[in-house]
Amino acid sequence: MTGSLPDSPRGSASLPWRQTAIALAAILTVLAGTFLPPPLHDHIAVWQAIWLVALFLASAWVPGYLLDEWLHLSGEQVTPASPAVWIALSCGLLAPAGWLVLALHTPLTMFGLLTAATILVLLAPHLIGRISPRPWVWPFGRQDRTWLFILGILTLTLLGLAVWGPENADNWTYNSYIREYIATNAVNAAHPSFGAGIPDSPRMVYNVWLVFQAFLSRGVGLHPGYAFAPPFKVWMALMALGAVYTLAAALFRTPARALRATAIFTALLFLAPGFREPGSQFITTINYDKYTALFVLMPAGMFLVLKALEGATWRDWAGLFVLGAGLSAVHAEVLMLQLLSCGFLLVTLLVLRHPFPRLRRAAGAIACLFPWSGFVAFTAWMALKRGPAPGSQAWELLHQADLAQGRIRFLGGSQWFVVEPTLVLYPLLVISLLLTPLLLSRRLRGRLPTALLLGNQIGPLVLMFLPGLPNLMDQFTEFNTLWRIGWICMPAFTIIYILDGFEDVWLPWWQRAWTGLRRILPAPLQYLLITLIGAVCLAGLVWTAVSALQREIIGWRARQWTPSPGLYETLAPLEPAVSAMGAPMVLASADETYQIPSIWPFARVLATRGIRGTLPSFPPERQEEALARLNLVNQWGSLDPISQEILDALQRFDVELIVLNREQMPALEDQFDRLPAMYWKLARSTTHSVYLVPGDPSSPLAVVGMAQAAWMRGNEEEACRLFDEAHSRLPDFATATAGAAWCAERAGRAGEALDLYQQALGQLDALPARLLDAAPALRSWATSRPMTIRLLADAFLQDTHSFIAERLSRLSMPVHGMARGSDQLWMGGWPRLAVQAPAGTLASLQLLSSVSSPVRLTLRAEGADGNAVFCSLLGGRSDGDLRVWAQHMLLAGEEQLVELPAPPDERLWLQAQGTEAGASCIAYGWYTTEGLGGPPPLSPEEECLAERLSTTLPGWEPKWTGKVAHALLRPAAGDPILATVLAGRNLLQDADFVLGEAGPWQRIAANPAAQFAFLPDEEGDLAAVVQGEGTVYQGGWCQTLAVTPRAKYLYLVRLSARLDAGGKVIAGYWDYRRLGQYRTQVVQMLKQSTDWTVVPAVIEVPAG
Repeated sequence: MTGSLPDSPRGSASLPWRQTAIALAAILTVLAGTFLPPPLHDHIAVWQAIWLVALFLASAWVPGYLLDEWLHLSGEQVTPASPAVWIALSCGLLAPAGWLVLALHTPLTMFGLLTAATILVLLAPHLIGRISPRPWVWPFGRQDRTWLFILGILTLTLLGLAVWGPENADNWTYNSYIREYIATNAVNAAHPSFGAGIPDSPRMVYNVWLVFQAFLSRGVGLHPGYAFAPPFKVWMALMALGAVYTLAAALFRTPARALRATAIFTALLFLAPGFREPGSQFITTINYDKYTALFVLMPAGMFLVLKALEGATWRDWAGLFVLGAGLSAVHAEVLMLQLLSCGFLLVTLLVLRHPFPRLRRAAGAIACLFPWSGFVAFTAWMALKRGPAPGSQAWELLHQADLAQGRIRFLGGSQWFVVEPTLVLYPLLVISLLLTPLLLSRRLRGRLPTALLLGNQIGPLVLMFLPGLPNLMDQFTEFNTLWRIGWICMPAFTIIYILDGFEDVWLPWWQRAWTGLRRILPAPLQYLLITLIGAVCLAGLVWTAVSALQREIIGWRARQWTPSPGLYETLAPLEPAVSAMGAPMVLASADETYQIPSIWPFARVLATRGIRGTLPSFPPERQEEALARLNLVNQWGSLDPISQEILDALQRFDVELIVLNREQMPALEDQFDRLPAMYWKLARSTTHSVYLVPGDPSSPLAVVGMAQAAWMRGNEEEACRLFDEAHSRLPDFATATAGAAWCAERAGRAGEALDLYQQALGQLDALPARLLDAAPALRSWATSRPMTIRLLADAFLQDTHSFIAERLSRLSMPVHGMARGSDQLWMGGWPRLAVQAPAGTLASLQLLSSVSSPVRLTLRAEGADGNAVFCSLLGGRSDGDLRVWAQHMLLAGEEQLVELPAPPDERLWLQAQGTEAGASCIAYGWYTTEGLGGPPPLSPEEECLAERLSTTLPGWEPKWTGKVAHALLRPAAGDPILATVLAGRNLLQDADFVLGEAGPWQRIAANPAAQFAFLPDEEGDLAAVVQGEGTVYQGGWCQTLAVTPRAKYLYLVRLSARLDAGGKVIAGYWDYRRLGQYRTQVVQMLKQSTDWTVVPAVIEVPAG
């Protein structure tokens, strides 16, 4: 600003054409950018940059300079201690653009029009009443260059921390709220020109900075969360130091002393404990509204108050009035603190018996600020008048959702912020209180700055312990509130002011001590001592910067608000895929909702501090929406995820991701897993699970999920309507076809149902590829985490296949397979006939007829997570003994596909033996293989491989080995998701198993001497590795995977290749989520000419 001020003397007849031209150019640029067509407005980077710079000039520099000229607050000359510079800059940036426009929720066009109009209004008095700017004065001389250098180093360090330091979770949550806020039509409908009713003006007193950031970044086509954080931080740091110097100039009277005090104050900031801690609320974080008020407007306002007390002019009163306008536009709380400070000052002046004219002028300063407090109270009352009336049902819901036990805590449920005084200048506050009695000494008592410092030291303590205010005790015993009342500058300046006032006392002592030290120490040791002192000070600054960067590197940004255990470890690996989705809406528990944006910066959340804090001031339609959001978050753990109310809420708020705390909501996870079409489990750890919700009604998969949910609720008519809709939109989607087949079966059209079931059976091979068409939300995940989608698709395919097989078995042989006492068990979105046997009991599985074909069923263990259950299928013999048909040790939640060679004539029993109470075994989904049709025809090469597999791997019948041979030898291009895996190295990272090294379409070298073995990796887990050199196959690929002991899923080695003569196949079986056979066999098969030779592999199965 200083470089643009001409040095012409006051009274010149020339007009300030340079400033006028800049202002008019800014107006034209704002108007042009406002009405520019959207394609140019959003995609031309150069225009965006020009528009941004012009808007900063228009909304900050021009009104600030014109206000300074108009009110003439800085006297005859402009210096760095001119309070109007800082008041006008802040008010010019916030009040015109924020208070008059953004707080009224206007669209971008109205934003440009009102900004330009504000500039014209401010420009008119300047062009009419003023002639020329006042001269600029540089008040520092050569003797001040040392302190200027020190302050410059401190300022650069502060700016470095401000730009490159870590953000806090509060910032990310606010940005998440902004992204949701600016996209809501209900909010923008309340602006004065196009909306109805009173503008939502209390919003302006809450956080205009964030709204300004959101609208401005939206206008220039940048992301709201990242557009202006570094520039605003630099802006705030510079303005804060300048305003602190302004206050110091008023307290210490001379520029040199003010410079020295500012440098000492800045150094104390870095050395103070808690400078970089959460809750410090200093300028290195992003709460611009508070920082603008606390560090810019209030120090400059104190300068104006002191100036007015010495002898006020009308311009001084006008400056205080403008200060009140700026504070009301920035943050109403700080306006109240400014009034409190003036009140403390007035009381102190009375106690110290200052002259009556000074007391009268102090009362006048309060009178200049007080009308704005009345304006704030009036607008808040008008907003509450529009909202729910006290005592109404909506008012009770507000307090239940926001203020009662379900409230989102400021620090994620902990009490750390209240108990631990993480204050920027807490030690300085204590020292200043101890030194406060020195302000009453004879040499300092009569000075006006003494009254200001004394009042702001004693006033908060009096207010804190004032009898008769028990309802305020809880608020004012928090160190945060005490610190805000002290407003940071006063404690440090109290210490410096007392040191300055008693300089003639302590300075001689210091001089004598230093002279004596120089006599004792030789010159080299003197230089060494000075160097050590400087190194210690520098180390303090470096430690602050380095520790901040280290905490950023190790992910401190996500941990600083004490996230739930395991939350960061679960969500951090998913951040690229979540960012690829754009700005998905995330639903989580109340305790974790506030923390998620610190890990997923682009995600939106349903409830934030912004929604909570401004809920009473929302218009009625916005209040209803906010209450619905809060209720969904606060009551999420107790709601039914298949209810129509919840499904409608997920669609209404566009929820795409759900983060579930497995430890807090184990039952809810089980319900989610039973409806995978609606809740796709993308990740799972020991503490959390992440689900994708394809809830868009345009997604056929979402329609299938809603149909299955309606079926689970017993609303079969609604389910059939949705199944038919999904089948008509995507007729080759196996899941939709299966649902349509069930609807035909329910309507008594058995022939049509059989045809549809057979059609769905033939569509299962294409199910993974059709999933991307059925659920477009999966595309970003299929690119970034393809193996996750692959496993989900396989599990979904297996569930649908088992349901179709069961229904075909019932339709072809209605009498067979019905068990007495059977019930329905929902698995994978489909109902299955099931029988449950609690531990220590026998449950009957007697079949009512016998057939020659084998019968398959699934055994599932139920119990506490991690515990084992021994499940047995027993057959009653004619002699009364029991024959063992199958026995399996399963972990809780684990399943095993069992195939009985033929239905026995004797009675079947299901038995469970578990170590924990409540353990049980469930048998479900039994069906015969007769009605499924034969496997697809195999090529001669596949037949040869299937035959060898069936003879080498015990228990593998030809139908299964034929499928495995077909899967191994078919080209991978037939599976788009699998082809995505092979096209890159994006490998799955999951809690149950971890993919190791793999190569996309890697040429695998192998020969008969090659060995496959499980070897320990660096972390002690077991990994399958390939060793050896030999023949290369074309198009082969191999993955080596770490195997977690006691994991529910064991994935060994898979090789899919189209073989040449002399090639080799490594065949194995793996198990993941109800796929069936739990195998650990791996064999090597060498093809020599037209025959296959089996070479055993070296296998050591991991313990557990």
